Order: sequence, then C-alpha cells, then structure tokens
Amino acid sequence: MDWGQLLSADMPKATTIAAAAVSVLAAIGTAIMSYVSSRALEQKKARLQIELEGRKAELQSQLEGRKSDLQKDLEIFKAGIAGELASQNARREYEYDARKRLYQQVEPLLFQLLEATENAFHAVSSLVRTQRMGDLPDWLSATAHKYYIRSIMHRLFCPLAIFRLIQRSTTLVDLNLDPSIRLRYAILKEAYLTWTDHFGLAKLAPELPYKPHEDDWATRRTTDPATYWLQGILIGNLDRLVDTMAVAEGGSFRSMNFGEWETAVDVNGPLHVIYEICEDIFVSFDFRSRPILGRLLIGYAAIMYVLNFVSRSSDDRVDFARMFSAMAASADIGPLLRWWNPTDPDVYAIVQPYVLNRLRQAETGGLARF
Repeated sequence: MDWGQLLSADMPKATTIAAAAVSVLAAIGTAIMSYVSSRALEQKKARLQIELEGRKAELQSQLEGRKSDLQKDLEIFKAGIAGELASQNARREYEYDARKRLYQQVEPLLFQLLEATENAFHAVSSLVRTQRMGDLPDWLSATAHKYYIRSIMHRLFCPLAIFRLIQRSTTLVDLNLDPSIRLRYAILKEAYLTWTDHFGLAKLAPELPYKPHEDDWATRRTTDPATYWLQGILIGNLDRLVDTMAVAEGGSFRSMNFGEWETAVDVNGPLHVIYEICEDIFVSFDFRSRPILGRLLIGYAAIMYVLNFVSRSSDDRVDFARMFSAMAASADIGPLLRWWNPTDPDVYAIVQPYVLNRLRQAETGGLARF
C-alpha cells in the first residue's frame, strides 16, 4: 500500500479505521488482562481454599483437643463432687452417730449435774452460815460427829465426779458438736482445777503467806494454820477421790449418792483411804484461820452458781462478769456466801478476777492453765 496515498485519502475514513484498530487492540488487551486476572484470581482462590482447609483442620484439631480437655476436667470435677458428697455424707453420718452417742451418754450426767451444782453451792453457804454462828471449827473438828464434814465433802465433790464421768464417756471432738455441752464441760474442768490451785489463790491481792510444804509444817500448822495448813488438794489425790465416787448402774455410771458415799467412807477400801487424805483440809476449818481455802470455797461456789445458770439456759453466750456482779450484789444470793464483816476485805472482790479468768478460759477453750 502506498502510504502516501493512504495519508492523502479521506481522513474520516482513516480515523474510523484507526479507532477500530484501537478498539480491537483494547479489546484484545482487556481480554488478555481479564484472562490474566482471572487466572491469578483462580490461583489465589485455590491458595486461599487450601489455607482455609488447613485452618479448618487446625481449628478442628484444637477444638477436639479442647473438647477432650474439657471432658477430662468434667470427669475430674464430677469425681471431686462425688468425693465431696461422699465425704459430706460420711461426716453427717459420723456427726449424727456422735451426737446420738453424746446425748445418750452425757445427757443423763448433765441432768445429775444440775442438782449437783445446786448442792455444791449450798454446801459452801452451809459452811458460811455455820461460820457466822461461830460453830464451824467445832462442827468440823476431828472429834465431832462425822456426818457434817462428810455431807459437805460429798456435796462439794459430786459435780467433779460427774466431770470425770463425762470425761470418760466422750471425746473433745464429740463435745464440740454441741456448744452448750462443751461450755458446761469446760466450766466443770475449770472448777476441777480450782481445787488444785491453792497457791494461785494465795497470790491474789492482798497476797497471803502460804508454806504448807515446809519441813516442820505438821507442828507449825497448829499455831499458824493460815500459813502452814494445806488448803487445797493435789491433783492426783483429787483424781483418786472423784474416781472412787463412780457407781455402775444399768450399763452406765453415775455419782454416788450420800448413803453410798458414807458407807464407802467407812469401809476399808479405795474411797476410805483417799477420803482421809482429802478430809484433812477441812478438819477444824474456819474461813478466818484458813483464808486461802476460804477464797477457794467462795470462788468455787461462784463457778457452781454460773454453771447452774448455764445448765438451765438455752443460750451458751453468757456475760460472766455481769453474772458474777449480779450474784454478789443480789439481796437473796450475795449474803449466802458473805462470811466476812463489812470492815473486812471483800472476798467477792478478791476472787472475782480469778473466777472470771477461769470462766473465760472455759468459754474460749485452748490450753487450760492452773
């Protein structure tokens, strides 16, 4: 073709041809680009599909692993729940049996204790009354009729014999199942220890001289009983005394009544021997000549008063300080133990800190201290 002629040809026609050529080329380019893009897209889609399948497999594997872990955790939890339920059931069964045993063994003794605490309190008030009459040393002399001293000792130590029976028949774990019973037992224990703590009572302000174990005590106690006469009981002797007061009856035990006590005292046996040892602290006693035993008796009577109240109450939370003060100030109860004159030191005030310390020990538990 002659380009000259072509160029000289009709321009509109040439423009049309060029435009058509451009369009064809553009279409071809577009087709090529579309193909290339489609091919790349397909390849990318294939890669993404592969990655998606891999991720799905990975997630499925993780899900199966997590499901397996959760299943194991669930089995462990179910086993733990089953074990806990079994433990709780066993604990409930134990506590039920323990409570049943506690009430069967201890409740009859606590019923005896209610009357015994009253009798112990009134034994001290009887000594106080006889002191005010001026007859106490004569009634308790070695040559006097033995009924009075035996009656006093029986009433004083009967609650402690019940304490020993409770101690034999149960355990500390069982006692903790019932706070009211635990408190009464603990107060009894403190009352028990009071009889052995005569040196501690001597140190209460005002402190009293006390030397019952001096080499020449047997001679000197007749002229200075306040200092040299033993005014408490050794714990081993107290154990022996109250242990011999137990009487078997119908498969259980109770404390001796007075008739049984008096008979056993006269018979040459275990009670007779230990009774004579313990009786010595009361022989020819009066509150002025043996003030340490006097403190012991007033403190013991106060503890018996509180114990009797606790035994009658359904509430094991007691304001001991308020109760002691009310007892001492009572127009009915206070005078029963007040052997001293208005000009003498107030024995209630002297023994109050000691008694309250014993009662608080009972309430809080823990190691008993003399």
